[in-house]
Amino acid sequence: LKISDEVRGACGGNTACMFDAAATNDTAVGLDSMKTNQMLEEERNLASNVPPNINGDPRLNASLGILVIYNIVAEDMDAFNVTFVPVNGTQLPKNSTFSKTSGGFNSSTYTLSWMPVADDMRLSFQFVATDSKNAVTIHHPLVTYCPCAHGQPCVTPGADEDGGALQFIRQRCSCGIAYSGESCDTDRNACISGAGCYAGVTCTDNPAPASGSTCGPCPSGLTGDGEMC
Repeated sequence: LKISDEVRGACGGNTACMFDAAATNDTAVGLDSMKTNQMLEEERNLASNVPPNINGDPRLNASLGILVIYNIVAEDMDAFNVTFVPVNGTQLPKNSTFSKTSGGFNSSTYTLSWMPVADDMRLSFQFVATDSKNAVTIHHPLVTYCPCAHGQPCVTPGADEDGGALQFIRQRCSCGIAYSGESCDTDRNACISGAGCYAGVTCTDNPAPASGSTCGPCPSGLTGDGEMC
């Protein structure tokens, strides 16, 4: 078949386009063939594409006021990008950053740096890797959060606590004698919750982390330590 310069130019050197245009003497037919072949090639490429791979600890443990460093490694044969997505919010939590910290074209390490604060109530995180062909892989670690203030310990989650769909467990606190409140953030008033002092004796709570209270002198005419007169 004789292929004119006009057809070559219109087809941009595409073989199927030039052949069909010359065979039918209609450039539009050739262009349709080229478009169809391109669509089929894109479908074959998508079908053979493997989504990115994300490796990271399945658990993210965090405690109030303690810096969390959490790393993931993403890999793909194509160019890719990784984003950090709070499931129940649109922004990163307070005092946190997420960035690519090392790597190249096919493999990169990303780091979440997070200092939990008191009002981090219910947080759920996803890491989403998307390659150049829009294939997606999601990494959704289980976040176990200890909200206890003043270094007070958390209660280990029970076997039945799996985090649910949000993949989040807020642990309960076991407050020492000097603290109270859901997060052990309140100084326990021993004058109210403790033994207190003898009737009529001034009771002064010992500020946390000290526990207990201090009693004033016994009333006139009585002797003792103020707690017992």
